[in-house]
Amino acid sequence: SIQSLKLKALEGKANATGTLSWGDELQWKLELQADSLHTKSILPDWPATLSTRFKTEGALKDDKLKGIINLETLDGKFQDYPLSATGKILLDGNQANLEKLNLKALGGTMDTTGAVTWGDKIAWDLALNTKKLNFDKLLPEWPATLSTELKTKGELKDSKVKGVIDLQKLQGTFQKLPLLARAKIDLDGNQASINELHIDALKGSVDSSGKVSWGDELAWDLKLASKNINTKPLLADWPAVLTTKLTTKGSQKNNKINALIDLQSLSGKLQGQALSGKGKIQIKDKLINVDKLQISSGSNTLFADGQASEPFNLQWKVEGKKLNQLYKGLAGSLQGSGTLKGTLEKPQVQAKLKGQSLRYQDYRLAALKLNIQQNRDQYQIDAQLDKLKTADQTIQKLSLDGKGSLEKHNINFSLQHPDAHIKLKANGGWKQKQWKGRIQNLQLEKTAAGNWSLISPVSITASEKKFSSGKLCL
Repeated sequence: SIQSLKLKALEGKANATGTLSWGDELQWKLELQADSLHTKSILPDWPATLSTRFKTEGALKDDKLKGIINLETLDGKFQDYPLSATGKILLDGNQANLEKLNLKALGGTMDTTGAVTWGDKIAWDLALNTKKLNFDKLLPEWPATLSTELKTKGELKDSKVKGVIDLQKLQGTFQKLPLLARAKIDLDGNQASINELHIDALKGSVDSSGKVSWGDELAWDLKLASKNINTKPLLADWPAVLTTKLTTKGSQKNNKINALIDLQSLSGKLQGQALSGKGKIQIKDKLINVDKLQISSGSNTLFADGQASEPFNLQWKVEGKKLNQLYKGLAGSLQGSGTLKGTLEKPQVQAKLKGQSLRYQDYRLAALKLNIQQNRDQYQIDAQLDKLKTADQTIQKLSLDGKGSLEKHNINFSLQHPDAHIKLKANGGWKQKQWKGRIQNLQLEKTAAGNWSLISPVSITASEKKFSSGKLCL
């Protein structure tokens, strides 16, 4: 007979009373009470303060267990949330039957019933229902209040899981937006087969199915379709209603990703304009290949095809006739096309770009012309901007033309500003991540202090980290 067995630990105390008997069988009838136990010292990531009282009685004979555990109370705090629990577990041989294990936490409730068995394998058949669990404090970046109805049945043997997860209902809010979902998933070893995943959110729906496996590598083969997803609650400045159909297949191993994303169709509206798209993206570690990706919205189209990573081999085309259809605060037209090959150190570029009446917020540009031509290592660049206006500055005209190779080229630059006209001629080259050359001519005209010109050429060296020049005399 245990009159009182007291223990002080974890900044709290515990007391046990009851009886034990042994002989042909081991029998017990015990009551345990604990007050103000702090788990932070042993579970720093799961800090809790708990008080509990439970009773247990039973017998063990011939390695067979029979008994009951009655959790009368469990109270305290977890992650600053109030916590309480009650429940009853019946033990019979190698089986535990959960008779409504009730947990109150995260501002809601969780009820679990079912059975768990053990021996050569661990098997379970459980039902879990939650109501209004609030994750705002626990996951502040993913605020949600959720209620669920879930059943799961399966077994674990030789470190392999086989079973079923049947999420009959998940309902609540996520990011303060309504959410409703259901799913059926089969588990077999290191593979999950998603037979059904349906989500109602953002005034639309998403359906997915396929397989995910793990072990030496993470691999997936999935289908995804969305219908009438409204992005306005999340992207107020970029409202869209999207319907998509895509597949993705790939793997990740040793921090290397190999994946294919096949956007079979994209339709809907963006800023009230008709939206469409299709194309493929292939990722092989650091290589990204775009296969005829085309996105159109209203009178605007973007097209890309080829390798979009070093070494580049990319064709692109922009047809933006009405940019105001794409984004609030954007206006004008922009058309262009070109190719990009080679590397960032030694690019091979062909490009033409033309813009009219461009605007973005407080920036205005009456006209833009850009022409880049290349023949082997020789470039010719012609660029012109007309009437560039910001909130407090106006550039009437800016022009730039350059000829030559990266290592050896000539530059002509001019700028017309209400306070001055600037003309500059220079030659030099880009080597070892720095530009080195000479300013041959510099003229400052129509300034408040009159007209100025460079007396003699001056040497310049410029890189990302430093700048130096020879003596500059005007």
